Amino acid sequence: MKIALLQKSSYHELDEEDTDVAFSLDMKSGDTRLLTDLFLPELYLSPGTELMIRHRLDGNNTQIKLESPGVLYGDMEGRNIKTDVVLGDNSPLNIQVENLKLGKFDFQSLAFYGNLHPDSLHFDFKLGIDENVGGIIHLRGDAVQVDTNKLGVWFLPTDWYIGEGIFSIASDNAFFISKDGISVQDFEVVSEGRTMKVNGYVSKSPYEILRVQVENFSVDIFNFLLTNSGYQLHGLLEGEIILNSLLEKPRFASNLKIDSLYVNEDWLGNLFIDSEWYISDMFIDLDVHLDRGRLRTLVIEGQYFPDADGENLDLKLIMDRFRIHPFTNLLTAFTDNVRGVASGQVAVKGRLARPYFEGELQVPNLGLSVPYLNTDYNIEGAPIIRFSEKQIFIPQAQVRDSKEGTLGTVRADLRHDFFTDWQIDVHIDADRLLLLDTDISLNDYYFGKAFVSGEIDIKGPTSDLKMLIDVKTNRGTQFFIPVDGPTEVNPMGFVDFVEPAKENEEKESPFRVAKVEDSGLELQFNIDVTPDAEVILIMDQRTGENIRGNGRGKLRLNLDPQGNISLFGNLEINRGEYLFTLGGLVRKRFFIEPGGSISFNGDPYEAMLDLSSKYVTRTSLSGAVADPTLASVRTEVNLYLHLQGPMLNPEIKFDIKLPNVAPGIQAEVADRFADPNRLTQQAFSLLALNSFYADDLGLDAQVAGGLTNTTFDVFAGQVNNFLSQYVKVVDIAVNYTGEGATGASQEEFEVAVSRRLMDDRVSINGVVGVPLGANQNQLAGDVEVEVMLTEDGRVRAKAFNRSYQNNFIIEQTGLYSQGVGLFYRTDFNRRRELLRRILFLEKQRQDEEADEEADEEAEEEVEEE
Repeated sequence: MKIALLQKSSYHELDEEDTDVAFSLDMKSGDTRLLTDLFLPELYLSPGTELMIRHRLDGNNTQIKLESPGVLYGDMEGRNIKTDVVLGDNSPLNIQVENLKLGKFDFQSLAFYGNLHPDSLHFDFKLGIDENVGGIIHLRGDAVQVDTNKLGVWFLPTDWYIGEGIFSIASDNAFFISKDGISVQDFEVVSEGRTMKVNGYVSKSPYEILRVQVENFSVDIFNFLLTNSGYQLHGLLEGEIILNSLLEKPRFASNLKIDSLYVNEDWLGNLFIDSEWYISDMFIDLDVHLDRGRLRTLVIEGQYFPDADGENLDLKLIMDRFRIHPFTNLLTAFTDNVRGVASGQVAVKGRLARPYFEGELQVPNLGLSVPYLNTDYNIEGAPIIRFSEKQIFIPQAQVRDSKEGTLGTVRADLRHDFFTDWQIDVHIDADRLLLLDTDISLNDYYFGKAFVSGEIDIKGPTSDLKMLIDVKTNRGTQFFIPVDGPTEVNPMGFVDFVEPAKENEEKESPFRVAKVEDSGLELQFNIDVTPDAEVILIMDQRTGENIRGNGRGKLRLNLDPQGNISLFGNLEINRGEYLFTLGGLVRKRFFIEPGGSISFNGDPYEAMLDLSSKYVTRTSLSGAVADPTLASVRTEVNLYLHLQGPMLNPEIKFDIKLPNVAPGIQAEVADRFADPNRLTQQAFSLLALNSFYADDLGLDAQVAGGLTNTTFDVFAGQVNNFLSQYVKVVDIAVNYTGEGATGASQEEFEVAVSRRLMDDRVSINGVVGVPLGANQNQLAGDVEVEVMLTEDGRVRAKAFNRSYQNNFIIEQTGLYSQGVGLFYRTDFNRRRELLRRILFLEKQRQDEEADEEADEEAEEEVEEE
């Protein structure tokens, strides 16, 4: 391994042509980590750092220039650093830094310009605050060595701003800095008539005080200290605070008021902070209260013992309808919009840096949101929250989602280490509870609305939460999976200061593009899918092509914190449909036959399909039979589409059936379309032109007549979309079939009406064809009623009435035929398995096995205890 410490360096001694320069050095760094890791491991210099040193004879003058794309030292980080220092009489000192990071504070820029003399420094300092707050802190003045042990600093009148506030430093101020502390004299900041004055001492002595007086001073100035905390304060501060022992164990006494305190745009009221330091008994007596109008919503009273070796807090916190919404960010990481009011009394014990609570609060109107699931819930009644040293416990309470009103019960156990390192244990029993309510804009891997019954557990530390969901789907559930791929998003990270890493680079720079932070939430779904749920595979978002179905199966879905999704299980389709599109112009609806399946084995986009679907239309037999006397008669045609294999690239097969014609004609059509290529050609002709392709008709005439039908088909599709949006009681669809080139004997306008009742257990479908032209009095009407006798749809009853239009190609004697049927469908491998299922013994056997497993688990738990 070879690491270049220096990419370029040069050294020059005095020569005849450069008589005023005694020494010069130019250096450009490569990878310096071999050196810094040995002697200063916290330091990292970005490759490309340049250093120039020039020592001149005149005035013992030395110039140092440093330019670096980036420097990292501990938790301090800066980029695009430029320094220019001259050591000598009246020496300039210039430093510029972009994007400076000091711990948790981010600054947009830093600029320091000064003139250094042997005993003084004139300076001009500017610090750009984080863009979320905005502003520039501007300080200029003089620092003078008063004596060997004291440095004096005087700030000149300067204007600067933070947020929307403009601040000015008044003249006649002075700071004197020594080894014992800092003396502050008449330091005054004015902001639009509001003032803050500081006088006194910063030292270890309890007898030297620092007095800070404020009058209508905006607390917005402190918001830059809350950067990245999620909190913003607003209000006017007035009063006085006295501090001592600031360099050892700070003590304070105060008489402060914040008028109209806002936290994150939520008005809390007027805050009063009164405290008194009792030097003889060495404690601070504290009295804090928050008044919202005439209601005192918060009281904090008691003593603080700063010199105590053990616990130094003895406070009492009293709440009366205190609003908790502004403090949402203090609560768990996976919730948002925590709201409600709190009433009760809690003791505050421990140490100032590690406090703990003991007591109970009643929280009526408690509610919260779960952003990841896009759901919002209200806790009914007035649940009790119990606090102990390292635990917050909420006993069982009823939860109701705020959108659909569905129900569940919740119990929460939140453990912490003095409000850090949170451990979550939340258990929810759902009874058709709304668990998911997302759309594609929130999650383009999967989305939908899910109503579930079962158990939900949320466990683990907030940095690595696991949501374990073991549920059964309920009515109203729709789950979408876009098969054509999610929208790609390129996250912006922290951009490297230098060029991208070369191949096989053994150690990556810390300034590489940062990875997107993990969400910290892992989801594990065990889903018992029932026919109440609908799964929609979006094949093409642009054209609306999709497969949707209701069925039964067991699915296991995992989503890790990095966003990787995996799906396992098998879904057996009871009913469904496939909206087939051709270029967005032709839209045909195929009804999926019961018994199909979708199998998942990891990647959702590598699912295996085994589906058969049927498209029903009415057209003439021209192009399907040879006898011209039969070709002009219109009849029902069923086009079957079979999908098998990988979901993104399945094998497609077609089949054509004529259910209402004589067996001889059916055999002729089957023989005519025995060639797969010819069958596929006829299938697309039916889909695109609503007619069979006739070889002897001529392509131009066939297409001309078919395009007429297609034009009306597109128009009818738009009408159907309009009707589906505004007619909710029944589904209405219209269709048009023309005559002429397609071989149809006459034009016909069709109206289809369908209705599902009793949670989709009963479906009624009707089609009425109205001939246009010579036979306007002749109607062709079909009605079909299907009833699911079992929940899974395996046992069904069907009744129908079909019109035959006196067509002589059909073996019938009247205008209509009627029928009633009873169906049972199941999958089996052996006759014995079929008999068990017919006699409903399979369900009994499964129940017995489930009971045995439950008994074994209970015995294991007893043994463990």
